[in-house]
Amino acid sequence: RIAVFMDGRIVQVGTPREVFARLQARAVAGFIGTPPMNLLDGAWQGGVVTVLGHALPVAADSAAARDVTLGVRPGDVRIVERGLPAHVERIEDLGDSSIVSFLAAGKLVKLKSDRPPALREGDDVALGFAPGAAHLFDRSTGVRL
Repeated sequence: RIAVFMDGRIVQVGTPREVFARLQARAVAGFIGTPPMNLLDGAWQGGVVTVLGHALPVAADSAAARDVTLGVRPGDVRIVERGLPAHVERIEDLGDSSIVSFLAAGKLVKLKSDRPPALREGDDVALGFAPGAAHLFDRSTGVRL
């Protein structure tokens, strides 16, 4: 088991796999994983997170509409036909995998894949993810919903 400390206090305890799979705080999501989780501000309501006017379906249990931070791991980001508009900033070929950096919703969003992407720097695409791959955090408290 591991304990994650932030600002002198324990924020999460579990096995490495448990901490990675079910982060309890937005702050932990920002540094666990390589690369760390993508975090975007949005508004959640009725199974959809809206980021800059683009509705992205998520699997979440919270009943109340609220401002959230949407977290998606780089390995769960996909290029889709309709989704969040993004611009390819950089492609890093690591030999056994690739990391693609996009500019989306005013933030850097990363996609990690073991297949070389059929993209070039400068391309415009749309990004999405499986609804069950989303992690939602309350925007004001940073706590997982």
